[in-house]
Amino acid sequence: MTDTYRNGFLGVRAMSAYVAWCRYRIGQRRRAPRLPPAPARTLVGVWGGLGAHVALAQLCEGRVPEPLWRRFAAGFTHGNVGDFFLGTAGAVPALALAAASRGVAAVRLARAVRARIARHLGATLARHARGRPIRLGFAHGLAGALLAYDMANVLVGADAGELRGRAIAALLDTARPARDGATWPTVSGDGNGTSLHALCNGGPGICLAALLGLRYTRDARYAELAERALATVATVTPTSHSMCCGTLGRVEVLVEAYRTTGDAALLRLARELFADVDRAKLVEPGWQRGTLGHDFTALRLAAPDDVDLPALPLAL
Repeated sequence: MTDTYRNGFLGVRAMSAYVAWCRYRIGQRRRAPRLPPAPARTLVGVWGGLGAHVALAQLCEGRVPEPLWRRFAAGFTHGNVGDFFLGTAGAVPALALAAASRGVAAVRLARAVRARIARHLGATLARHARGRPIRLGFAHGLAGALLAYDMANVLVGADAGELRGRAIAALLDTARPARDGATWPTVSGDGNGTSLHALCNGGPGICLAALLGLRYTRDARYAELAERALATVATVTPTSHSMCCGTLGRVEVLVEAYRTTGDAALLRLARELFADVDRAKLVEPGWQRGTLGHDFTALRLAAPDDVDLPALPLAL
């Protein structure tokens, strides 16, 4: 699992190239970056797999080369279907970008992936209805799978109102009421367990999924979920400073909240939280838990309207 996180945007190579491309796009760099070599063997997701190289090829060169596309398209037999960080769900953003040059092939693959995620969501919600525990967060749970499903729906022009409504209702049902909003456990029904309050697991990541779902689908049912989760995003917890599990991830969610709502107070709050992050305590080099996370968040705060989270643009 740890080795897998070295790939995709969660690692160093692809994320470094993406940061360089963002700097090029906003005029801080004269030339677009060269594409890093794709890993020899990995999963297909954007954040934790080969999908990052598909996204980078589309962004940097305007096309996805045939050999890379073949490898990517052949890789969907591995990984957890509903996992956004490491599974099939995380490949949907790459498909959305690749559609610009891969057209019919990307949409055809997105339609098949959408069907698999729909079956996964249906089974997950059935377990919840029977009182069984389910994972809830953005990285490996219901929130991330729902976002991927809705991105696929937009890409293929499908209607997903009924399943989306059930998933949002389940996320609202599993919330832990707080003074101003709500928090979420990593796993439903874990009333006394210790849970992260982070982008990967917990309310901040659920907030991110709701904000993006609202932005991409315009379904007002996301609004209550986003509002309840957003109220507690800035809550300080004794976790790390990292993007995945700590403060930088919460800053990123607040930046997306600003980008979705236009509320400048959210951007000010994001900058206040960022000021408390000690870069020296980030001992790894990558985006997930390292110094690259700090550098990328600093770039986002400097140009929040122009720098997207990897493969999660303002509009599909």
